[in-house]
Amino acid sequence: MKQTFLLLILLFCLPIEAQQTYRARVVDAETGEALPMARVFVSAENYTVANEDGGFSIQTAPSGVLRISYVGYETQEWKATNLPSQIKMRPLTRELGEVRAIPVERIMLKLIKKLNTENHRNGSRKAHYFYRFTNIGVRQTLIIEAFIRAYSTININKARVLNGRIFQQDSTISCYESMPEEFCRFQHEMFELAPEIPPGTRSVFSEGLNLPLPEWAETVSDLAGRDFSCAVLRSEKGEEIYRIDVQVDAAASALAGEKYALFSPKHALSGTLYLKKKPLRLLSFDGELTGFHMLKPDSSKHPASIHLHIDYRHSSGYTEPTTVYCVMKSDDFETRMLAFMVDNRRLEYIPGCWPYNNEWQVDFLYGIKNSRYKPKLWTNEIVRRTEEEERIVRKMAETPDE
Repeated sequence: MKQTFLLLILLFCLPIEAQQTYRARVVDAETGEALPMARVFVSAENYTVANEDGGFSIQTAPSGVLRISYVGYETQEWKATNLPSQIKMRPLTRELGEVRAIPVERIMLKLIKKLNTENHRNGSRKAHYFYRFTNIGVRQTLIIEAFIRAYSTININKARVLNGRIFQQDSTISCYESMPEEFCRFQHEMFELAPEIPPGTRSVFSEGLNLPLPEWAETVSDLAGRDFSCAVLRSEKGEEIYRIDVQVDAAASALAGEKYALFSPKHALSGTLYLKKKPLRLLSFDGELTGFHMLKPDSSKHPASIHLHIDYRHSSGYTEPTTVYCVMKSDDFETRMLAFMVDNRRLEYIPGCWPYNNEWQVDFLYGIKNSRYKPKLWTNEIVRRTEEEERIVRKMAETPDE
C-alpha cells in the first residue's frame, strides 16, 4: 500500500507539457499555391483546417504530432517542435496502368445509388458545425461567426443557428448592396450546392442546377450532358483513388432530366470528384458553378463565379461532409462561406447553451440576434482567420446578443 501511494505521488509530480500554439501555411509543393481547407489533425478532439490563405494555427503539446492531409496529395506528419513555417504538399502519383478502360459511368451510377441509399437510411442525422461568413465589398464589409446544427447526410441542409456573433461596420444588420437580401439572410443555402442533393432538400439556389451526380440517374443515358475523364491515383499507403473530372453541359443535362420533371436547370456545377476505390467512397469535391449572374438593386446583371470545396468522412457509417467551403466573386465583392464540423469536441461542455426544443429558424441573422450568446464557446480559435479578416474584426464593433 505504501509503495502504491509513493508511486501515485511520483506520477503527480511528473511535469505536464504545456499547450503551445503552432502556426504554418499549407501550399502545393509544385506551384506554391495555398491549399485552403487542408486538414490538420492532432487527435479526435483537436483538429482544424487551413484558411483561405492556407494558414492554420493549432494548440498542442511540444511532443504532439500534426497530421496534415489534403485529398489528392501525400499526407505529412510533423512533430510540433519541428513544424516548418511552410508545409509543401506533393500530389499523389498516377498509376502507370491507367491506360486500361475505366467504366466511369458505371462507377458514377454505383456511387449515386450508394448515396441515395445512405440518405434514405440516415437522412435524419444531424451534426454541429462552426460557420464563418466573410463578405468584402464596396458597400458592406461583414463577418459572421456561428455554431450551427444541420442535417448532415451527403450535404448540409436545413441549418439552425445555435450561437453566434457579428462583426460589422455599424450597429444595424443590413445587406451589402451587391447581393440580394434573401442571399444575405440565408447564406447557408449555398452549402446545399453539393455533388448530390437528396430529393426534397433543394434550396432556391440548387433547384435550377445541373449537378455532376444527378440523384435520379439509374442508367448511363441519365448521365447525358456530362463529360467524364478519369485517372487513378495511388496513395502512400497503396490505396487507389479515382480522380474523376466532370464537365456538365446545362442544356444537354436538362433534356436528359426532363422526364423526371423535378426542375428546369439553368446552370451547371462542374468539377472534380475524388473517390476511394475499395470500398467505393466519396472523399472530396472541387467544383465551379458556371453561367451564374447576380441581380443587383438596379436590376442589372453581373457575372459571378462560385467555387465549392467539400470534404467528407465515413466514420458514422455514411457519407457526411466535414468541411464545406464556398467562394463567390463578382466585380465589387468577394464572399467566403465555411462550415467546419466540430462534433466530438468543443460544444458539449456548455449544457443549455442553445434552445434545442425551440431552435431558431434558418435565417442566420435572426438566429444570431435571438440566440443566447455564450462567450466560453469562443475562447478557442476554431479555424484561423486570414490576416485580412483579423484586420476587419479589429476595426469593427462586436455586437453579440448576450
